[in-house]
Amino acid sequence: MLASLRAIWLVAPEAQLLECDNIASLDEQFHIALTEAAGNRELASILTNITNRIRIMRRLDFEYETRITQTYKEHAELLDAIEQRDEERAVALISAHIKGCLQRCQHHYPAPFAGRSRAAHTLIAAR
Repeated sequence: MLASLRAIWLVAPEAQLLECDNIASLDEQFHIALTEAAGNRELASILTNITNRIRIMRRLDFEYETRITQTYKEHAELLDAIEQRDEERAVALISAHIKGCLQRCQHHYPAPFAGRSRAAHTLIAAR
């Protein structure tokens, strides 16, 4: 599983895909593959639910080439941490990734977050 993910995400910049629909699909597949590898059915179910709910935001996020480049970097770093069996680093990278996604969504699409309490933001960030 890691080898196939590495073949997609650990490529030279000139080999990176830049078309938003393709990269969004690969991004979804990346997250699903990692969840399936963890063997946690509940986590897989939660991720599927979240993926279905945020698909449009993910595609919009990948309209920006800088976001695509950053995604390649983040996925490569995470794969490296997993291969090194560095759980602490992997958890830190995943946490930073989720927080970054939430911050971008709040910045670019504030309406869905307007009026939410701090507890709601914490709950969203924890998903």
